[in-house]
Amino acid sequence: MLQLLKGALDWIGTPGVAMTASGMFFRHLWSPWGMIWLLGELVLLAGAVSVYHFARRDSIPQVAEHATWLWLACPLMVWTALDASWSFTVGLGALSLALAGQGRHRTALVACMFALGFKPEFLFLWPALAFLGWKSYMSGRHPEYSRFLLVLGPPALFTGWIVFAIAMAGRLGVSLRDLRAEPIWRLTWSWQGWAIHRAELWVALLCVLVLALAIRYTRQTPRAWMLIVAPCAILPLLHEPASLGSAWLLVALPAFAYLGRATENPVIERPVLAGSLGMLLILATTFF
Repeated sequence: MLQLLKGALDWIGTPGVAMTASGMFFRHLWSPWGMIWLLGELVLLAGAVSVYHFARRDSIPQVAEHATWLWLACPLMVWTALDASWSFTVGLGALSLALAGQGRHRTALVACMFALGFKPEFLFLWPALAFLGWKSYMSGRHPEYSRFLLVLGPPALFTGWIVFAIAMAGRLGVSLRDLRAEPIWRLTWSWQGWAIHRAELWVALLCVLVLALAIRYTRQTPRAWMLIVAPCAILPLLHEPASLGSAWLLVALPAFAYLGRATENPVIERPVLAGSLGMLLILATTFF
């Protein structure tokens, strides 16, 4: 089953079918990629609002505010500038998780649909979406069918994107070869020296720290949070190199809620926020 899933993810490719479809949709405009960039920024803004509401459900307003600012200033945000598909995946992924927790199952499923189109690996968050949707269901307030939307919807949408990729092949100048990116999945774990694996080791350390935060606050936070953090911390390690998948940590909304709790004291929050902004600027100047 895992091998089949891996093959499907590889075949759809990254940045995914949705990015190709977006380029087709805007190709008659003066600057199609400029329009996509603008939409990506708006989606990220929606993601920031989602981070606040997600953290606010189980925290005080100050913690939610800290979590939102730390998310916006996270150095990994540089990936949203390097690869436009990350803007949509991160923003839509955050929106889908926040809406699922609020019991807005239908809109959460729509956000999930587009997130899957940009990065099909978002399917790894299916258990978290299903759990959040099931727990937020309220009899009398929601239709009876809505509790099953996030349980059955994500895998059905994932299959739908595969069918869409097949149907779109050869039409409007699009080829299946364009939809399949270079393999990104880790095939070997052989050590080739610190110089080569330095960036990967830093990403691995960051993933371990995120998991450590989740374990530290596991008794004080909802169980669904671990279902979000665990796949987001594991996905980067499945990429080769791991830095290519490090932006998945931006979808781990609970990690920023944990940081918001850990930095409630302004004496701690200010240096952490300043350090994040400084690292973001360093990375931005390095890549641009």
